[in-house]
Amino acid sequence: MVTLLASCCFQLVVNKRGRPAVRPIMKRSQLTVPWKEGLHLRPAARLVRLAQRFRSSIRLTANGKMADARSIISIMLLCAALGTVIDVEASGDDEDIALQAVQNAFVSTSIDPDIDTDAEVDADTDADDGKGRR
Repeated sequence: MVTLLASCCFQLVVNKRGRPAVRPIMKRSQLTVPWKEGLHLRPAARLVRLAQRFRSSIRLTANGKMADARSIISIMLLCAALGTVIDVEASGDDEDIALQAVQNAFVSTSIDPDIDTDAEVDADTDADDGKGRR
């Protein structure tokens, strides 16, 4: 019974002194979808690019569905709307950093997918005289 618990929840590793040690297999966190359109294509693509930078496996779970953070299709199939709680699990060598990066992606305004880029396009077309000149 102890062996089963250890194999599904902990990993046996050797510490710096050469002694066996036990550590959790994965890091977990819960995040809420902050975007008014939900977890749509743009933030999903950003999550995929983010996840691809890490060696750790990152999984998202929402609405009873699980997604690999490296697969845009599986993220989109979560159908995560505004306010949906997403469970994030990271396991691997850089799981701490990977989980922190995903958390930052959900709260950071620097990757806000709802930035109005149409205003920039309108400003550019207003300066055009209709013949491709400004």
